[in-house]
This record gives sequence, C-alpha cells and structure tokens, in this order.
Amino acid sequence: MGTELGTRDPTRQPINRLVQAVADTTDSPMAMAYLVVGSALRVIACRGLDPIAVGDQLSLDGSLSGVVVHTGLPLIINDVGADVGLAGRDLVRSHDLKAYAGFPVRDEGGAVIAVLAVAAHQPRHWTVRQLRCLDDDAQMLADVLSCGVRQTRARAGAASATRDLVDLLAVIGSYAELALGVLNGPAPSRSEISAARDDLEQIIRAAEQAARLARRHPPAGLTDPR
Repeated sequence: MGTELGTRDPTRQPINRLVQAVADTTDSPMAMAYLVVGSALRVIACRGLDPIAVGDQLSLDGSLSGVVVHTGLPLIINDVGADVGLAGRDLVRSHDLKAYAGFPVRDEGGAVIAVLAVAAHQPRHWTVRQLRCLDDDAQMLADVLSCGVRQTRARAGAASATRDLVDLLAVIGSYAELALGVLNGPAPSRSEISAARDDLEQIIRAAEQAARLARRHPPAGLTDPR
C-alpha cells in the first residue's frame, strides 16, 4: 500500500503551502500530511508537531491517522480523551492531542495513499465549514501527489531511454569499426565485402531505432533529430 515519489520531489513546496493553509482555515495549532509507506506513515509536511519533522516515519497503530488508513474513512473526534483506546496511542500522548480531524487521500484507483489531518490541544467542536475545507484540501493533496508520481515516473522513463540510447550508439560504433576494418583492408574478398554490407545494414537499423528513441525522449540539450 502506498505511492512513490522521487528524492527530488517537485511536490514539496505545494504540500507545505497546503498544510499551512489547512492549519489557518481550521484555526488548528497542528496540521500534518502523511504518505502511506507500507505499514507506516511518512511525514511529508507538518506544523506544530515538533520534534517530528518531514521525512520521519510513524507507526500506523501509534497515530490517529492510522485509523483513517485502516478504515478508509474520515476520522472526526471532538474529544480524544473520551475514547480510551485512541487516547492511549503514542502520538496522542506525546503531543497531548485532545481533538483531531483527518481525511483520507486517494489515488486514481481509489486506494488510500495519504492522510491530511489537523489537531488541537483542547477538546473542540469541528465546524462544518472547517471539515469541508479539510476535505477540499485532501482532494487537492491527491492531485498534487498524483502529479508528483507522474513526474517521477517520467524522469525514470527518460533515464531508462537515455541508457538505451547510449547502448544503441555503442552498437552502431562497434558495427562501424567492423565495416571500416574490412573496407580499409587490403583487397577485401567477396565474403568480407558481404559481411561489411551486413554490418552497415545493422548500423542503419540501430540508427533508425536510436532516432525513434531520441524523438520519444529527447536527451537534454539536444533538439529533435528529425
């Protein structure tokens, strides 16, 4: 369960702004966005959760957001202390959480890939407006994460294409050396000329394949070879 993002994540700034906005609109001292990573939650943005920081991983069972992941439903709690089971969770005790509201963030297939949540140090009644804002921001987070995954996959595809292009160019060089060796040699025989012709045909095929690959994934700094 989870999603994938690159180490050079282009979504970091938008997610930071989103978490700050949800903290402001819900008037919450704590706001957090978690990415589901296997059986853990990775912090991708947070406000008011010191010493927890971006990149830290938390147990699903130790946080209220783990309930959101397991059920796939929003979790709205006005007074956490009223539920003994939830009040005993590690993150609840360490950060003195008294009120919590968290919404699931889903990918295009409907799987829960993240959680956007806010919390407070005192019991409080979450208003309809605040919950609507949180829900809307959770949908926005889904869009941001989806964009980040597509960009990461695109970079991976481009890197793979570059490696393939380098391999093809190496093949072209090898066949060219063989063909030139025959043609530049002393009085090549008919069979050697035929072999050189075959090498040249291989060069042409490899060059055509390389050109198609370069059109789909142009290497940085190069123009379309057509």
